Amino acid sequence: MLNFSLIILVFRLTGSNTIAATFILMAMIPSILFGVTAGVVADRFDKRKILLVTDIGIGVTMLLFVPIYHSVFLILAVAFILNIIFQFFIPAEAATLPSIVPKENLLVANALFQFTPTAALIIGSSSAGPIVSHFGYVPIFVFGALAMFATFFIRRVLPSLPPEKQMAYGGSKEGLAGLITLTKVHIREGLRFVFSNNKVWAAIFILSFIQAAASTVAALGPGFMEQTLRIEATDASLILLLPVGIGLLTGGALTIKFGQRTPHRLIVMRGLFVCGSALIALALTPVVGANLSHREFLVSTLRPFSKAFTVSIWVSFFALFVGFGVALVIIPAQTALQTATPSHLRGRVFGVWALLVALGVSIPAVLAGVMADLFGVVASMVTVGVIILLVGIVGIKAELFTAHLVPRTLGKIIGR
Repeated sequence: MLNFSLIILVFRLTGSNTIAATFILMAMIPSILFGVTAGVVADRFDKRKILLVTDIGIGVTMLLFVPIYHSVFLILAVAFILNIIFQFFIPAEAATLPSIVPKENLLVANALFQFTPTAALIIGSSSAGPIVSHFGYVPIFVFGALAMFATFFIRRVLPSLPPEKQMAYGGSKEGLAGLITLTKVHIREGLRFVFSNNKVWAAIFILSFIQAAASTVAALGPGFMEQTLRIEATDASLILLLPVGIGLLTGGALTIKFGQRTPHRLIVMRGLFVCGSALIALALTPVVGANLSHREFLVSTLRPFSKAFTVSIWVSFFALFVGFGVALVIIPAQTALQTATPSHLRGRVFGVWALLVALGVSIPAVLAGVMADLFGVVASMVTVGVIILLVGIVGIKAELFTAHLVPRTLGKIIGR
């Protein structure tokens, strides 16, 4: 809900797809700077305490948007701070599930775990647009902060999640200098493990790739709505995000039902194929409609989605399959990553994942924004869909094309 509202806000303040993509960049730079270090923190400290501290930090930072939401520069600055805090939240949360769930139940647990954020996406997506349209952006920021404060009190009932003894922080015995030295050592160990284990690398690559693609499309969303579909961007909550959420739930349910009997790699590649194909079809919907001379696709002024019912139905239909494909990618890939990683390395591994997501999102998101401003949003979205589709096709024919060469090369460099 928050990111959706902020991307629309930045786009409307500037009218630029490139600046909207820069908002995504502000979320990625903290991952590059702090992602791996945050993974070390997750491995060395009590994960429950990390989550409690970051819950409060995220809630307080969300409130900072209230007085500054008319300034693009200040929005980007606060978003940068917010995402620094998120870097320490992500590996701590991701490493918690495999610590409390038996290995044989992880696929089902991950599918169920996805239901909560997906349900939040459905509820938030269906309400964010109408709230912004009728009451402005402030209620979104206040609600987000209150939700994080409520999460803090709920999370307090969790048991302690301490690190393994050999990784625990030594306090005064270790000292600041020792902490810095060991942090460097642990970062090196984590990177060496990731790039020496093909299963871990392949899972991280595919998770980073699909998140990079999703973030790029999100940055293009407001432009696609208003410049191409000629529908108010706030209505994307209903005709794009809501069906994506339903697709995620459907994909998660089918993964629970059939995932135990199907190789994870095959599920992932099928998901990429579905996601890429659906995104291409979604992007080309207005082009096909205009060529068929359908009057709803020929309007040149903005209107609510209720005035473009046919457009909305077709876009929502393909968006549902985009979400369905994403679920088939994320759940088995995340399960493979968790099962292949020893418990004392999980924080660092998920920190590396955050770093690679940042590296994978930053440049493509900005380039997609520039490409959208130069050649149109449709061309950018089709390009993203084609890349997803090609990765799926390559993966079906063989192991991920990076599964051997890249890890071995980087592993040798890090291991020196």
